[in-house]
Amino acid sequence: MLRVGRSRAQPPLRSATERPVLLDREFVHKLDRLQLIVPRPTSLREGQVRARSSPAPQGFEVHGFRPYAWGEDLRHLDWNAYARTGELLVRVFRAERESAAYLLLDTSASMAVAHADNSVHNFACRLAAALAYVCLRRNEPVALAALAASPPHCRISPRWRQRERALEACRFLEALSPRGRLDLTAAVASFLSHPLLPGTVLILSDFYYPPEESLRALAWLAARRLTVVALHLLPSSHLSPPVPNGVLTVRDAETGEERTLQWDAASRTAYQQALERHLAALRAGCHERGFYYARLDPEAGLETCVLGSLVQAGVLG
Repeated sequence: MLRVGRSRAQPPLRSATERPVLLDREFVHKLDRLQLIVPRPTSLREGQVRARSSPAPQGFEVHGFRPYAWGEDLRHLDWNAYARTGELLVRVFRAERESAAYLLLDTSASMAVAHADNSVHNFACRLAAALAYVCLRRNEPVALAALAASPPHCRISPRWRQRERALEACRFLEALSPRGRLDLTAAVASFLSHPLLPGTVLILSDFYYPPEESLRALAWLAARRLTVVALHLLPSSHLSPPVPNGVLTVRDAETGEERTLQWDAASRTAYQQALERHLAALRAGCHERGFYYARLDPEAGLETCVLGSLVQAGVLG
């Protein structure tokens, strides 16, 4: 179901059972240069993320200096500073701690709507696989969660830490199937009922919900001291559907409800204006609340969105 075109240079990555995965080697090599750069809370466990807390006695990046106190380890002394000033000064470093990444995927039926020869759901799974790999290659803990329409509303994966676990993440994603109408707030509440580490939550959705409902769900995530990143997956063809004028029968992808309407220049304009108002309300609400927001176009391709849009939005760097 979920496949990426093979690299011409090298065969695609495969698991021990020879099952194809979501990312080819050429793209994975490009992901090796990236990392999450959004400011995020950290745990007490040592890791690779610069903590915003007090400095540590050892590390890689010098944070500053302080006077030496009797009995401290002499290895921490800065002898160059002593030679210049005659003062005994101790180097202190910026602490590096562990920070988790949670990737939440909207699996409602609307995500299965096709764009070109693919679907938003397939793109979301490939994007989640790429983001999981970016974190796992730095040994940062990652968990995937499928926000589902039916109880218990959230299926969450184990928490992985090593790059080798990226194959398990791909298998988790390949097993997902979008269906039903999602209650976003109930799904997020179900996710929050699980034990969580400090870190970042990235939610991948088409956000076809009332903006106030989406913002309320995102606010619940932020209330758990998680950095919130809303990745709005909206194909460009949804902004201006390539549908000829005439009488149309449209069906709701989630409820199955059908409606007949006259599609012409006036209705096209009204549709575009309503969608723009929806986008503006969601984007402004995220910015006002301090959430990261990025609209991604699945029709632009995975590489363009990851290496271009997410870098420009300050999510990856």
